[in-house]
Amino acid sequence: MKKIILVTIGVLLLIGVSFYILYLKWEQLPKIVSSIYVLDKTVSKRDYTEHKSFFWIINTLRIVKPDSSKYNFTKDYYGFYPIDPATGSFDFRSIRISQIEHLADSIDLLYYIDCYGVYSENWASNREATLGQKIYGGLNQNDYLLLKAMLMVEPPLANPPFFKSAIMAPLIASSLKPRCQKKEPSSDVRIAFFKLFDIWSKDL
Repeated sequence: MKKIILVTIGVLLLIGVSFYILYLKWEQLPKIVSSIYVLDKTVSKRDYTEHKSFFWIINTLRIVKPDSSKYNFTKDYYGFYPIDPATGSFDFRSIRISQIEHLADSIDLLYYIDCYGVYSENWASNREATLGQKIYGGLNQNDYLLLKAMLMVEPPLANPPFFKSAIMAPLIASSLKPRCQKKEPSSDVRIAFFKLFDIWSKDL
């Protein structure tokens, strides 16, 4: 009986040490400085289901903001911000038309997660509200103009290389070089996300 216990403890310690070594190797991977614009207008709950996984990918690839801090899925996005569904209080973050040119020149990646929006039956079902009434959402003119401006500044990559298996995902970060200046070409970051989107479409 004691032998079984000792073997079990030994195996658990070995597994724990292995994961710790992998974590240390991950910590040594170079950080990728990149300015990412995320738009999510369909956040009816504070679990941030629509874009939470995207931010997990960003952090796993060690992609950080221009100030070298990590991206936070609760605040580093544009769109709908739920405050209290019980009272129906909310906030939203959007861009002005005067900001479009500056954003198009400064951001490296534009990702529209979900523009469907939040409706009364999903947001304030416990209060008197007309079913099907839109609270916030929809692709507006400024969203379209920013997308158009981004395409004019830097066209999409043609025939980017893709990884064919999700096993290769952890290797993406190690294959990218950290950017030292904000104005350097952002093709490294964009290739990484092309690869990630290909992985999601083929392996999920």
